[in-house]
Amino acid sequence: MTEYSKLELLKEFENVKIVGPKTIEVHNEQKVIEEALSSPINFPDLASFLGKVRKLLLIINDFTRPTPTQKVLNVLINYIEETTNFNIIIASGAHRTPTEDELQCILGKYYSSLREKVKFHDSKESNSLIYIGISSFGTPIYINKTIYEYDGMIVIGSSEPHYFAGYTGGRKAFIPGVAGHETITLNHKFALDERSETFALEGNPVHEDMIDIVKKLNICERVFSIQTVVDSEGRICYATAGHIFDSFDEITKHAKKVYSVEIPHKVDIVVALAENPMDVNLYQSHKALENVKLALNDDGIIILVSRCHGGIGPDGFYKLLKECKTPEEAIEKIKGDFKFGYHKAIKLASILSKFNVRVVSELPESALTEVFMEPWSSLEEALKDAVKHKGKDAKILVVRHAGVTVPVLSE
Repeated sequence: MTEYSKLELLKEFENVKIVGPKTIEVHNEQKVIEEALSSPINFPDLASFLGKVRKLLLIINDFTRPTPTQKVLNVLINYIEETTNFNIIIASGAHRTPTEDELQCILGKYYSSLREKVKFHDSKESNSLIYIGISSFGTPIYINKTIYEYDGMIVIGSSEPHYFAGYTGGRKAFIPGVAGHETITLNHKFALDERSETFALEGNPVHEDMIDIVKKLNICERVFSIQTVVDSEGRICYATAGHIFDSFDEITKHAKKVYSVEIPHKVDIVVALAENPMDVNLYQSHKALENVKLALNDDGIIILVSRCHGGIGPDGFYKLLKECKTPEEAIEKIKGDFKFGYHKAIKLASILSKFNVRVVSELPESALTEVFMEPWSSLEEALKDAVKHKGKDAKILVVRHAGVTVPVLSE
């Protein structure tokens, strides 16, 4: 597919605006990380922290996040390579285990030297989990027992907007990162609450349950957190370090500055470009729909452009939608019987009940029509037809990196 780079076709359309994550002037990415490490928030500096650690665990994100893990390792490796016995765990949450190619992309030039240190979290592997108790929100807490085998942990994360957790990053390294499937499922059930939305933290039951779970793990004083934000060019423009909660609170302020884009009014048509890594499957690409819906007039048209080269992804949401005759039927069914993936099903069903969703992807046509979406062979054809339906004066918004870019109406 070439739609990602060939946006010149949009020149033939009127009333087109293109937005995406902001480009931030960055002189030296390494310096951004080093400054964060030297000035941790409410926590000892990294050297002092490591001086008391005999056995260290690095917790890093999987392939579904744009976390600049290798760039952080460029600085971090000098601290840990010679002084600490360390291993790595991939915090996959409920996602599948990364392939070797994906792991190589995560670790970059460190793949060959660190591969033997890597462990993979499997949320359904009961033998690897330990039961801690119940959160204040009633969520049973099952966590990978590996985290209790180390007296120090370093979390490498990134903060982007998230459609029901508010933001990624920070506490997500543990929940869903290394949590059990039941814990993830019941935490994600709070996504059905209307307070669980993009940029929302205070009063958001998903986020507040996550915070409570991490507190009950009783590991915060053993965790040095490194959080980043990357700009539209994938460069680290902000970084924080220190206490897992405080460094997260600070990085989210920067994330909102980078990923929110002001628009003067709502539009009739949105082109949502789900770019790497959000284009891996339909499960991840759905996040683009959640972001761009905020920019649409009633009965608007969304054109999602995503390779979905990995297919559907975790398919609980898909199976439910496929079983129903309408999106509205799916919404009612979910309210009575919640399973993992249904948080995504109800969010997607809500979008499909309000907007016409067209998809340009590598998925079979039937895979889309069975869940109330229209398959199109090219962006150009989908857009021309959308303009035909909405009229030549239709206002069009193109959102690059739509999985993390959030249109916000100007006040």
